[in-house]
Amino acid sequence: MAQKKKLQIVVFLSVLYLIALVCMYAYEYHFKSVWFEEKLQAVEMSKLDKSISFSVDSLSATDDGSMQLSGWAFMNGLSATKQKIVILAQSDDETQYLFTTTTTRKDVTQSFDNKINYDDSGFVTKFKPSKLKDNIYKIGIYLENGDKKAFIDTGSIMYKDDGEVVMEYLSRTTNLSLDLEKRKMKYSIDAVEEKKFGIEMVGWSFAEDINMKDSSIYILLNNDNEQKLIFNTIKMIRDDVKQNYESENLDYSGFVVRIPYDELKDETDYKVSIIIRNNNKDSVIKTDRIIQKMK
Repeated sequence: MAQKKKLQIVVFLSVLYLIALVCMYAYEYHFKSVWFEEKLQAVEMSKLDKSISFSVDSLSATDDGSMQLSGWAFMNGLSATKQKIVILAQSDDETQYLFTTTTTRKDVTQSFDNKINYDDSGFVTKFKPSKLKDNIYKIGIYLENGDKKAFIDTGSIMYKDDGEVVMEYLSRTTNLSLDLEKRKMKYSIDAVEEKKFGIEMVGWSFAEDINMKDSSIYILLNNDNEQKLIFNTIKMIRDDVKQNYESENLDYSGFVVRIPYDELKDETDYKVSIIIRNNNKDSVIKTDRIIQKMK
């Protein structure tokens, strides 16, 4: 009988322990998150410090049907040891708060010369695709470190495409004062595609006698209403261009530009030109491509 009573006590204590664990989990991942979300809703993100270094590395599907967003971020000059990161997915009519788990990123500390400990700058967050409506969501990073708060718009967006969640980096307009020099240029615009957010254009370009790895590529749009817009691009490796023109300097001649529709103020034809900047000198070539804002 005594042994049976002991067993009952052990079972009873085990059940109490499991209940305590469930309660702790509920507090940590539900009640605490709800409280923190309400706190964030009262924060004017646009007024916070923007001195954040970051990378949004990947968005991928997991085995359980969730989406996983990962990357790293830290406030410039501050150790990441005690920081908190929340991802804000912001559309025109709602904001989703995606709470993150810290991951170790010693590579980030090393890439910044080991001067400050950024090992805890990594983050990962999981969410169900059903959490997102049929909207375009801008991805922002909110950071707390001690009594300091910061927020930055990453320039990346998420949206649903045929039921799948897609992440892409949007090009931004830039106030570039051109200092022109004459150089022979070559280019190809390989593809132009209308997407949910705007227009994506993929191609390559280079100017003679310069190293494209040390150069930046921009896209210039102008129309008959004297509207001029300059967008940055994402540089791409184009080994085919290097091989075709037999030059080692052309690896980084590729580009992709993603132009949001809301940047195109007029529903008119925009002529496309390509700018290559090298050592603050600019070469420009007019292309035969014309794009138009979708009506």
